[in-house]
Amino acid sequence: MVKPQISIRLAPALLERLNRYIERTGRSKTEIIITALSGYLGANDGDDLGNRLTRLEENMADLLTTVKDLKEEQN
Repeated sequence: MVKPQISIRLAPALLERLNRYIERTGRSKTEIIITALSGYLGANDGDDLGNRLTRLEENMADLLTTVKDLKEEQN
């Protein structure tokens, strides 16, 4: 089944943060945005425990990267 495609506009600063995150993690823009939207919209309900744990680990890594980015921006 073909998945629909969408386009979005981002502020330049947010796009830069996204690109830095991609470079560090090797994850794709699609993967990052799907994970973020799923979490924001609560689309994770009904998943098995293993998938939920994997997402929690990914979210923790995302948070650590964000903290690192914020510290770098302050310096």
